[in-house]
Amino acid sequence: HFPTILFPSGLEYQRQQLISERQQFHLEQLKAAEFRARQNAHQRLAAEQQQAQQTPTPPSPQATPTTTSPSPVN
Repeated sequence: HFPTILFPSGLEYQRQQLISERQQFHLEQLKAAEFRARQNAHQRLAAEQQQAQQTPTPPSPQATPTTTSPSPVN
């Protein structure tokens, strides 16, 4: 429960707290995104290695990304 009248020092303290909380939140979001990216990469690598062990053939043409001709820029 906050007092109805906040003095500038109180507002500044709240502002600093909000900034700190926001920075912490974004740091946690970044860490979570990095964790998910690492997990996905690890799973992809494991799946590719498993596939390579099962079928020791070169990758099919569908596996390589196809390039399209660039569209003209106006």
